[in-house]
Amino acid sequence: MDKPAIVRAWCEQRVGCPYIMGATGKPCTPAYREARMAQYPASAEKIKKNCPRLSGKADTCADCRWCDPETGTGKLAYDCAQLSRWAMDAVGISLVSGANSQWSKTEWEIRGKIDGLPREKVCLVFRDDGDKMGHVGIYQGDGTVIHARGHDYGVVRQNLSDVKFTHWGIPMGLYTEGESMPIEHPTLRRGDTGKAVHYLQTLLCDVGEMLTADGKFGAKTEKAVKDFQRLYLLNVDGVVGPKTWAALEAAAGHNPEEPETPDSDDAEPPVGVPITMTQADFDLLDMACKTMEAVLNRYRNGVK
Repeated sequence: MDKPAIVRAWCEQRVGCPYIMGATGKPCTPAYREARMAQYPASAEKIKKNCPRLSGKADTCADCRWCDPETGTGKLAYDCAQLSRWAMDAVGISLVSGANSQWSKTEWEIRGKIDGLPREKVCLVFRDDGDKMGHVGIYQGDGTVIHARGHDYGVVRQNLSDVKFTHWGIPMGLYTEGESMPIEHPTLRRGDTGKAVHYLQTLLCDVGEMLTADGKFGAKTEKAVKDFQRLYLLNVDGVVGPKTWAALEAAAGHNPEEPETPDSDDAEPPVGVPITMTQADFDLLDMACKTMEAVLNRYRNGVK
């Protein structure tokens, strides 16, 4: 069984386990909950409310939803970051505690914003709360995510589209070199890191940009992407999508396929043909665009 399959199986076995703030995969008991209540006073009320014994609703744990009916003992308890931490530990990958620390301190093979997530790959997904990553789950590679949702829910499986995750990442070592190749062309933008960014920077260097291929998509890489997009008549947004990838690989000679021969003289010209323009050319083009925009605005406003 490969590592992603092991992670999937491990996560599936934890669905239905309780969420307790600060829990690290230990069995859920009233005493364990009380210890976490003392450790995390801000979460104490929710920890207590979800325990029938501590909340005074029952004298025993027998009928508690967090009790394993086969063994009569409490199920293993996690918070979100400890669930992801132990899921990766099952395949020998070490993560730190805390969702935000995992995002900032993990050695990533590749990571990015959620719209570039490789849909068939197991990976970690994060929710950006503005000032930090506030939540983490394990994407299963099938459109669903397993995560420790909260005290009232425990560990659940949900459709990824139903949860507001904003970022994703594949830790180094989860896939072998050959297995990770299908995610070579994710949508990339400023702030992304990893092997795909390194490959992007290599292509940009091959077409004449002066960059250090460090795997970090910063301001210089974004400027180089925009310069390339402008030169090849692509949408100048600094985001590397399918069209920019294709044009870059063709320009760098990484895509040796011969172009198809047009059937007739009036066939559409190929997209992404390089042109040479000076700064003066760009200034004239900018002036012409502004003039056209002013004329269009006059007509929109009923002025002829």
